[in-house]
This record gives sequence, structure tokens and C-alpha cells, in this order.
Amino acid sequence: ASDEPGLRQEIEAAAKLPVPNDAVPQPSGRLSSLKLRKIRKQLETANVLNDADNIARRQSLLELGESQDPGVLEILTEHAQDTLTVIRDGALTAIGKLGDPSAVGTVLRALFDRDADVVRAAFTSLKLIGDRRVVRPLLRFGQERPQWRPLVNDTLVRIGPRVMQELLGLLQSDDAGLMLDAIVVLGRIGDQQAVPSLVTRLSHVSHVIRAQVAEALALIGDPSSVPHLIHLLKDPDSTVRANAASGFVRLVDSQAFRPLLNALQDEDAYVRRYAASALGELGDTKAIPELLKLLQGWDLLVAMDAPFIEAIVETVGKLGDSSAATGLLPLLGSKHEGVILKTVLALKKLRSPTAIPALTELLHAPQPALRRRVVETLGHAGDDSLVPVLGQVLCQDASREVRATAARSLGELKSRDACPFLEEALREEFLVRCQAVIALGLIQERSTLAALMAMLKDGAPEVRYHAINAVAKFKDPKTLKALAVMLEDPDSMVRSGASKVIEDLGGSIEDKTVKEIVRRARTRDWLGRFIPKWLYLFVPQTKASRSAVAGILAASLLLGFIIKTTIGGPAKVLLRGNVASLTINADGSLLVAERTKGMIEIWDVENDRVTTHIAAENVRAPVFRANTGVVLLSGESIVPWDLSETPDRTSGWKEHESPIAAICGTPDGKFAATQDADSIVVVWDLVAGKKIGKVDLNDRFTANLTISPDGERIAASNGLGQAAVWEAKSGELVKEIPQGKVQKGFSRLAFSSDGHWLVGAEQTGGLRVWDLQSSGKSPSEKSLVAEQPLRSVFVRFLSDSKRLLMADAGGEVRMWDIETNESNVICTPDLEQLDGFALSADEKQFAVGGGANKEVLVFELESGKLVKALDVRSGRF
Repeated sequence: ASDEPGLRQEIEAAAKLPVPNDAVPQPSGRLSSLKLRKIRKQLETANVLNDADNIARRQSLLELGESQDPGVLEILTEHAQDTLTVIRDGALTAIGKLGDPSAVGTVLRALFDRDADVVRAAFTSLKLIGDRRVVRPLLRFGQERPQWRPLVNDTLVRIGPRVMQELLGLLQSDDAGLMLDAIVVLGRIGDQQAVPSLVTRLSHVSHVIRAQVAEALALIGDPSSVPHLIHLLKDPDSTVRANAASGFVRLVDSQAFRPLLNALQDEDAYVRRYAASALGELGDTKAIPELLKLLQGWDLLVAMDAPFIEAIVETVGKLGDSSAATGLLPLLGSKHEGVILKTVLALKKLRSPTAIPALTELLHAPQPALRRRVVETLGHAGDDSLVPVLGQVLCQDASREVRATAARSLGELKSRDACPFLEEALREEFLVRCQAVIALGLIQERSTLAALMAMLKDGAPEVRYHAINAVAKFKDPKTLKALAVMLEDPDSMVRSGASKVIEDLGGSIEDKTVKEIVRRARTRDWLGRFIPKWLYLFVPQTKASRSAVAGILAASLLLGFIIKTTIGGPAKVLLRGNVASLTINADGSLLVAERTKGMIEIWDVENDRVTTHIAAENVRAPVFRANTGVVLLSGESIVPWDLSETPDRTSGWKEHESPIAAICGTPDGKFAATQDADSIVVVWDLVAGKKIGKVDLNDRFTANLTISPDGERIAASNGLGQAAVWEAKSGELVKEIPQGKVQKGFSRLAFSSDGHWLVGAEQTGGLRVWDLQSSGKSPSEKSLVAEQPLRSVFVRFLSDSKRLLMADAGGEVRMWDIETNESNVICTPDLEQLDGFALSADEKQFAVGGGANKEVLVFELESGKLVKALDVRSGRF
């Protein structure tokens, strides 16, 4: 039964408590009396004529909050009661920015507001104030209004250590609901000091409490919890046992080996399944005989519990003993598609020659996804005798994706016998052509060079780009002129690829002609950076006149450069290239730029200087990690880097079996998800440096991976305009989103901070927004229409969960309100193309770069004002 009056009493009681000693210090700024009078004048309702005036009033309130003057709290409190939603929202947001703990009562009362936007603003303010008095009221609020429970938990987790004592105290509460919610939050905070208190609740009469404690202990990951989780594997309740077994997927410890083997015989399907998965994480090959013994009755087991069979097969593959392949082969005869796919993937990891005949038989299976996996596995086997088999698939399979995979597999075999099949495939459709070009580049058979040179004129820029790289692998000076022509290609990706390979060839070939081509390309690229576009406004609009101006300016600049370097001594020239990706830390003070020439730079934004630059050999895609630098991708691993010296690739965390293709992180840098070439996603706790979950995207949804801000869920999409949502820890598919009436693929996905919404940015520029709290597997949806149909390169909800930031390839940065379908342009950076975008976690600044742009631009989010232009030419080293 609802207890609304009791909840209000709880909030009033919290508001009357004295400010804790460990509260955030009160603001100490000072607003001038002149400025204060001006803002008061702007806030007067007599001056309001239209919506624009109310938006200006809201902006004035935000200005008060940012002033850090404690004297403005009274004004903000008054406007938190305004009749207009936009003003109440603004006042509460400003109170959060002010950070005055004496405002806690005002913000807590706002949770009862009739407008959901105002309630979200109140939660955001409570996160910023960070006061521990809010614990009981918020948990009560989550009980009374379950739709807000995710945001309640997220708020308390964000406040973090300051609420630990209150949460630990609730473990002794007579209210089981409060105790349960406290356990959930303690697990997500992950502080080891909670372990002793949580252990005392393992004897609780409620199986729900015990099960949640098991999950919390596993999330915290303290080794002292291992004996307790082992004990829970014998709990009378199956949910408790399942959570304990699932815990060992995250908390890996050799003490659990024998108990997990015993749990394979558990009467509950989930316990058995998690136990099998945990044994795979443990990595002890002594488990293989027990696992194979269970597979002896696989045909009966598949009908009863196919997911258990899949978990066993996956674990056998992960343990990596090729002698186990024989025990898996009978499962290829199963009629269950999931079991067959898992078996094929396991055999790919085991690389046993004994599996080749059985796998070859599956090339005639009716399912394209299964045939593609089989082709991948055969290519991974390294057996040249498979070339005719894979060549036949490349020529005859009905599926484009299967044929493309066959081309890639032939390239992995690197056999000259594959070349006739691959040359024939150069006449195929786009996807197959691309893979055939890449494969021929890997094999490097001289007789195919002419065919590859012809692909430099292909109509698809992606094919031309891969042809450039394939031709360059031959290191033939005679190809240089043809490659130099590609520097004039209309596509920036192709031009960039040509520039890079010409640079590489110049360093590896001792030939005067080659050296001259490299010198001209390098000089033209360097001089082109110094010719501002505005100069062209003052000359006739003809190609000849523009070329003349460019030539005169280039000659002048070159002369100045020669004088400078001759008189001033030698200068070190670093080839950096353009911006490939950006990431920015929580407060916007540090920015990491990855460049196309294999360089990673760390910028001190405030002081306009590069503090560190490294040649990024085999590492890429930096993502900020909470409080401890960044993580980088390297093959199958992610590598932590503290931003000093050079990243140590040997210190990487490896949980993938194939190279990582994509990474996404949460705004606070606490969690990330990585996706490999086999469509397996690993979810990471970046602070602890460990895996917390794994999801198989099962080939249906392999694009636009994203992770929710709390790290609890991931989402991905496909080219048909479909998307899906999974629980990050269990890997369970929880929502499946069908395609719209018109098939439109997505360029980006993003979760809202409160977990309520998922947005998909369509490749045509529109937005589809889904309500994840709606009942059923398929969430309700609404669409927003973009005025300009441009591909989105970035989309993210702001912390209020109602506005989202979107940047498109054309360089426009826009803010959308998902409830009103209104949008406004924040800025249009002066960039030819926007490829890199990063938003600071405090949502005050964002950075953009990319395309043919050497510099990185930093803007204020609220005003759209350019605050920094970070350019390597002016950065100090």
C-alpha cells in the first residue's frame, strides 16, 4: 500500500537534520551588486512577453548558480516554486550548480513535482550537492514510485563514499525493502568496506536478501567474499545459488573450482549454466573431462536445457585444449541453431584438424549466419588444402556476407592458390570486392598487382582505399605515380590513405623518384595548412586564379620557413595527421586526440599546450578511465595507460578471443564495453580493471554498440533499422526493437542517464526514441525529424534525460528536446568535416575535430562559445 504521507514526513525530517560535517563545503563566491541587480531585473515576470523571455529567465537562474555566491540561494529557492516548468527546472539545476548543502530540503521536496522534467532536475541537483541526508528519503521515494528507482540508485551511486555509513546502517533495518535497496546500491558503489556488513546478512530469512547480497559481494570483488559465495552454492533457494554461481563469473578464484564442478549437477538450470560459464573464466583445463562427460547425452539435454549445453561448449572452447574437439563434433548434428553456432565458435578457438571434415559438411546448411561462421572457422584453421573449398564458397554461395567472409578467410590462409578465386571476386558486389582486395594485399602475389592497380579506379571509395593499402604492401616503386594520383581523390578517406602509404613507402624504398614524390606530397600538405580560406574571398572565383594565389602564398611561407629553420637551428617535424578520435576527461581539463598518422596527443586545455605525445604503435581508440588516465585498444586486449611515458601493451586486460573492433564508455569513465570481430561484447569495470559481464550479439545486431551510464545494459543495432538491449551482467536479451515502417539504418545509439530512454540516430538524420520502461519486449517509440538529413557522428543524452546532444558529419552541433521535438543549433564549427567529438562528464565543454582538420576546437555547451582552438603548430612540447 502507498504511504505518501509517510514519505513526505521522511523528507521533511531529513530537511531538518543539521548539515553533516563531511558535507561539500558551502559555496564562497561573490556576485557584484551591479550584476545581481541586473539578474533580478531579468527575472521579473513583468518583463516576460513570450517563451524566449522565459528561456532567458532560466539562463539567468543558471548564471546565479554558477556564481557560487551563497546569497543567491534564497532567489533560487523562490523560483523553484514557480508556476512554469522551465523556471522550476532551471532553478533546481542552478541549485545543483551552486552546491549548497543547506538546499537539500528544497530539492527533496521538488521530487513531488507534477512534471517529470523537474523531478529529473532535482535528482541531478542531489548528485551535485552530494549530501548523505538524502539516503533514506530517496530509497523511500524509489519504493513509493518504482518508475524512479533506477534514477534513485544511480543518484546514490554517483554520490558514492559519502553515503556509505547511512547505507550500512540500513542493513540492520527492520524494513526489508529498504535493506534490499541499500544492498543493491552498496554493490554498485563497490567499496570493500561494505563486505563485513553484507556478510552478516547472508543468514537473513529472506532468500531475496541473500540473493542480492551474493550479487553485491561479487560486484565488489573482494577475495574475502569467496568462501561465503562458495557456501551459498548450497543454499536451499535456487535464486541464491544462481547468483552465487554467477558471481564466480566475475570473481574468479581457484578455491571455487570443485564447488563449481559440483554445481554442474544442480537441479536448477540457471545454476548449472552459470557454473559452466564460471569454469570457463577460471581457466583450469582439469574441468574438461567433467564437461565432456555431460555432453555425452547432449541430444536429450538440448531438448531440456539448450542454454546449458551452449555454456558448456563455450567453456570447452575457452579452455583451449584442442584434444577436446572430438567431444564437440557430435553437436554439429544438432537441430538447435544456437548449439551448432556455439560449437562452431568453440572449434574455431580449438583449431583442431579433426573438425575440418564435419565443418565442411555444414557449408551446405540453409542458415547464412551458420555458413558464415563455418567459413570463418575454416579460414582460421591455417590449412592450405581448404583453398578450393573456400574458393567454391566465394564463387557460389547465395549470401553476400558469406562470400565476403570466404574472401577474408582466403586472405588469412595466404596461399597463392587462392588468387584466381579472389581476382574473379573483384567483379563482385561492393562488400565482396572490398574483402577480396584486402585478401590479395595479404597474399602479395606479384601476378595480382595489375588487378589491384585497376581497383584504384573503382567507383566505391572504400574499395579504392583498401586497394591503396593492398598495392602499397608490394613496396614497388613503379606504383608510386598511381598512388600519387590518389592524393587528388574526391573522397577524404582515400586521400588520407594515399598520403599515409606514400609516407611509409618513402621510408622503406631507396629510390630518387619515390623520394621526390614523397617530398612534394609532404610539402604540399604542410603548406596547405597555412593558407586561410578567407583569403580566397578576395580573388576571382576561378581555378587558375586560386592556384596562383596559393602558389604565391606557399612560396612566401616556404621562404619564411627556410629562413626561420636555417637561422634558428633545426626543428623536429612530427607527422601527426588529422583527428581520428577524441576523448575528454570529467572536468574538461585534459583532452586526448588520436590522429591518423599514428600519434596520440594529450592536451592541457586550459594552458593550450600538449603535455605528452607518443607514437601509438598498435594501440588506438583512447577512452578516459575514472581518475586513472585512459584505456586503449590493442589487438584482443585493452591497455590501461596513466598518460605518462609509453603504454605497456603487455599489461593489457585480455578477455577477447579475436581482435577488438569497437569500444564505448560511460560518461564517468567507470564502465566500458568492447566488441570483438566475433560479435562478442565484454563489459568492463574500468576502475577495478576486470570483466563484469559478457554478451553474445549473435550476428543479428553488430553495429553502434553503446552502454548505459550505470553500466547495467548495452544496446546495438543492425543495418535494417533494428536494435536490441541486453543486461550487461547476465547477457540476457531484454528488449528487441523492430525496424520502422521505412528501413533506415542507424549511425549512433545512446541511453538516457535515468535508463528510461534509448535513442537511435538514423543515417538519414532523424531520431527514433524508445521508452524502455514500457511493458513487453518491444518498447513504445516516437520519432523526431531532422531538418538536415546528415549522418550523426555523436549522440548523447544530457544528465537531465530529456535533452540530447547530436553532432553530424556536416559540422552542426544541435540540442534536441525529446518531449517537444524542438531543437536548436548550438554552433557550427568551422570544420570541413566532423569526425571526432567528445563531451566532458560535467557537461560544460565539448571538443570537435576530424576530416582534413589539424586543430581541435573546444566549445562551451550552454553558450556555444568557442573557448579554445588547440593546434599542434602552436602547442608547446
